[in-house]
Amino acid sequence: MQTKKLAWLQALRGIAALLVVFVHARYFFSWTPTQNFANALMRPGAMGVDLFFLISGFIMVLTTADAAGKPREVMHFLAKRIARIWPVYAVLALLGIQAIMPLAYFADPAHLADFGKSLLFLPVAPYSPPFYGLPYGLGWTLNFEIYFYLVFGISMLAGRLRWPVFFGWLGISLIGLPLLAAGHFSLKVDHDYHFSLGYLNQATNPIIWVFGAGVAAGLLYRTRLCLADCLATRCLVCLLVAFALWWSYSGVSTIHGITEWGGPLAVAFTVFALGSKNLDIQVPGPLMWLGEVSFSLYLAHPIAQGIVTRILDGMRRHDLTQTWSHILFTTVLALVFAAISHALLERGLSEWVKARLLGWIDSGASADNAVASPVPRHDFQ
Repeated sequence: MQTKKLAWLQALRGIAALLVVFVHARYFFSWTPTQNFANALMRPGAMGVDLFFLISGFIMVLTTADAAGKPREVMHFLAKRIARIWPVYAVLALLGIQAIMPLAYFADPAHLADFGKSLLFLPVAPYSPPFYGLPYGLGWTLNFEIYFYLVFGISMLAGRLRWPVFFGWLGISLIGLPLLAAGHFSLKVDHDYHFSLGYLNQATNPIIWVFGAGVAAGLLYRTRLCLADCLATRCLVCLLVAFALWWSYSGVSTIHGITEWGGPLAVAFTVFALGSKNLDIQVPGPLMWLGEVSFSLYLAHPIAQGIVTRILDGMRRHDLTQTWSHILFTTVLALVFAAISHALLERGLSEWVKARLLGWIDSGASADNAVASPVPRHDFQ
């Protein structure tokens, strides 16, 4: 699979991250005459999270396509995913909390305990789906990411049966367990099943279906199925993208999930992926760069927004934070922070952690075990 053919994935990542930035920027207009307009314009951008989840499921299929399911392969897979996410999240969550919350936030032992749970990707408020009360709010998506990686990794151990195992587990956890415990199952991501074991409430949250849709798109992409490079394909892609946007902006859908923002996005994403096999998609360099730093942008933008807002509030110029120029400036600053984070944390710290984890796994393997076939490397890991 040529990386150039998948450049559009990086572009979508960048777009998804920028959408989330603007979603949070709309709060600057709270209690102003612009509030309603800002909410109508920016809040549907939260569908960027659903897009992230679709991309994640899709990429996991492609990057593990040739894996035989040996234990060391699975350990390598999980080590790479944890190394990519945890160090960056730990640093930026710590900085983000200090940028947004009072400086004495961590003086409260309860807050320290909550932060510790978030670093373990555990729900802090397990009966408040889908965000679960994490101290750095953006972390809720990573809770689901890590759970998805665990399920995906375990299913890899089944070898040729990995996909029946994977989708079977989705059926058991998202339909079977809720039916046994509550007598029903829901597709609403804010529905709570009230499991006494808090983590089960996260593991059974219907937003996981969006990951499953991304996996299904990836499996279809790996088949011979494709769409011809013709006017009909281009019109179909445009129509489905337009429908997904209408679905979000019309008010028909107001939240994440496969029956909400995620559903039409999943259909448009899958058709776009199949069409990309033959369509000549030219991705501008700046959009590729935006995709490269998208993870850091997603986690770092509240830091930029919080620091500038705190400075202006300290100068008693809160009025300046309720402007479009404030959104522009904080967004540019967020891009700067994302570039720094990408260089120092993603390419620096995360790569260092990954090398140590992989070295530890390999050094601990028995000498008489066959060396696992390496998982193909993509820029999208």
